[in-house]
Amino acid sequence: MSHPITTFEIGSLKKPQWLVDFLRDPRQPREAKERARDDAAYLNLRMLEQVGLDQVYDGEARRVEMYEYAVRNIEGFEFTGRVRSWDNKYYRKARCVGEIKYKTPYHLREFLFLKKHGTKPLKVPVTGPYTLADWSYNEFYPTKEDFVLAIARSVIRPLLRDLVEAGAEFIQLDEPAATTHPEEMALFAEAFNESVKGSAEFTGDSERLDQFVEAVQAWGGTALYDAVHYALAPTL
Repeated sequence: MSHPITTFEIGSLKKPQWLVDFLRDPRQPREAKERARDDAAYLNLRMLEQVGLDQVYDGEARRVEMYEYAVRNIEGFEFTGRVRSWDNKYYRKARCVGEIKYKTPYHLREFLFLKKHGTKPLKVPVTGPYTLADWSYNEFYPTKEDFVLAIARSVIRPLLRDLVEAGAEFIQLDEPAATTHPEEMALFAEAFNESVKGSAEFTGDSERLDQFVEAVQAWGGTALYDAVHYALAPTL
């Protein structure tokens, strides 16, 4: 890339109505629905490449939404029903009723499909442990901290490891719930660090950090600023 700003899309792309209708059709076999998801993922990938983004993905074409898709693939959860998230949008909320365990690398097929067909650097969005815990009912772990860190260590860490081993170089850890609890930024930062342990390199060298972070306005009202504050405080 010859320019200093890397461009990529944040969030999921709207699913076309033909895909929604096809996936809801009980007459369609599982294999046909997977091919339909492949088609939607391929179209999104090509669109983002053609508009000129530096890093591309499939617009989360395979995912129901960022929470439910992950929880479906984690042992220890049971769905309870739909709850309102915002406006007229609803999601299936789950409760944790047992030990959290990693069942399958649930974003791996998505990444391998993109790796096969993509012509630009790829990114993989992954819903983080704090959000998965915060949007669930905890009926098993003694504290929220135990719940969050269990997801970080037992699910997100091995998922990131499997993605990195498959060749993923840019993984976007999504944590929208963190912005709603500024008093829990220390837990959010700890969960992030536990998630990426073994998959990413970090530094405590303040001079090296200063080369990349010219100015940090701590407690600026966003999870990013506050997390940076907690991460840098011991070294500065």
